[in-house]
Amino acid sequence: MNTEYIKSLLDKYFEAQTTIEEEKELKNYFNSGSIDPRFDKVAILFKVFKAESEIETQAKFESPSVVRNIEVKKEAKVFTLQRYLKIAAAVIVLALSSFLVVKYTLNNTVEETPKIEVANYIEVTDPDEAMAYTEDALKILAKVFNTSQTGVDAGMKVIDETPVIGSRQ
Repeated sequence: MNTEYIKSLLDKYFEAQTTIEEEKELKNYFNSGSIDPRFDKVAILFKVFKAESEIETQAKFESPSVVRNIEVKKEAKVFTLQRYLKIAAAVIVLALSSFLVVKYTLNNTVEETPKIEVANYIEVTDPDEAMAYTEDALKILAKVFNTSQTGVDAGMKVIDETPVIGSRQ
């Protein structure tokens, strides 16, 4: 048989694309005995398939007598101490948490909530004084921004210097 044809059938076979007829051709080829040495490893696979198909069982499972003689055994339920300890721990946690929730919610409802104080602020009517306050606030903001920007720049420098896998530098 043509080895290229067998090779193409094997490729289709291992990709699960063969028809039943093509599989029969492969089976016949590998069971014939005259096999190309390139296919020795695959021939072993088909020999195993043939040997497995020839195995016969001792009893016929389709017969009703065999099915009637099977006894159904009930499995014993196993209750371990660990299971009961888990259940007891869950009950204790639920009871304790509900007790604490009730205790603290009842105590906090009796107390008065603290009053919120209004923030102190200065009302400025003079435009020059307002400009001075604004400049001071912007200086503080610029100082905070510069401090933050320095940290961001340092972090970006570390990221830029980190080697990336697969990049050519």
